[in-house]
Amino acid sequence: MNRLGMIGVVVVAGVLLSYVFRREVLALIVQPYRQTPMEVTGTIQEHLLQDETFDELPYFLYLPAGYNASEQQRFRVLYHLHGAMLPPGQARLECQFIGSQLDVAVTENKIDPMIVVCPADVEGNRMWADSYDGKHQVARLVTEALVTHIDATYRTQAQPLGRILQGFSMGGFGAVVNGFRNPEVFGKVLVWDGALHEWDTISTSRRVISNKMFASQDYFENWSPSAVTQQTTQPLFMVVSQMNATRTMGARFQQHLDEIDLPYTYFDSTCGHNFECLFNEFADAAYLFMGRG
Repeated sequence: MNRLGMIGVVVVAGVLLSYVFRREVLALIVQPYRQTPMEVTGTIQEHLLQDETFDELPYFLYLPAGYNASEQQRFRVLYHLHGAMLPPGQARLECQFIGSQLDVAVTENKIDPMIVVCPADVEGNRMWADSYDGKHQVARLVTEALVTHIDATYRTQAQPLGRILQGFSMGGFGAVVNGFRNPEVFGKVLVWDGALHEWDTISTSRRVISNKMFASQDYFENWSPSAVTQQTTQPLFMVVSQMNATRTMGARFQQHLDEIDLPYTYFDSTCGHNFECLFNEFADAAYLFMGRG
């Protein structure tokens, strides 16, 4: 192999190792909160949604303990979108964690029982969006196929006020853009330390994702948090951590919300970029925001 070929091999190997290292380091950062499944009094189920129009979507489902007690009772649904670069099994662990916290909150009369649905992005970095070339239609899978399937399969309150959309990190981005793009589907939006990218940040710090999903600023504007929040009004709940990147994005998004005079509920956390820590710190505030139903 000539010198130029050797340089090419080294460069490619370096890029691959860098990608693997970043993924492994990120997994280690959240690992202490993700290793042991939480006990729930309800049930956790694993399913695969197969939709001919879009694609396959694994999802995990928490049914509250009282779901089978009455065939007449209908339940609100909390849809939870996980963060980036984590294995699909992470969705199950987060679903179990949320279910375990709701078990306690229901017992303490802080909130009514609800169903929790946790879809899994099998590629781990698609921003819960639809790609510019139509190859990845994750948003439509969730907002159209999954919601329709859940309403047809379980006793849900099939109306916007019966559906709450929340997300952590990349999932926070997905919650904002899908919640505000679809007010006829979701009635409330919660963002846990969202990676609220605009084109200037995603096209530089997340270039692989940007090229794969958006390709151009013009297409990204369909998914820009600042753009979609100017189109509709939604009840919005935000928590920002101490991690610099999400904190900076959160501050810029908060300034944008103030400029367009969009009401929101905002909390500044002492936690790092960790969903369980954030949720534990502000669970009661989140329950109040979600309301009863």
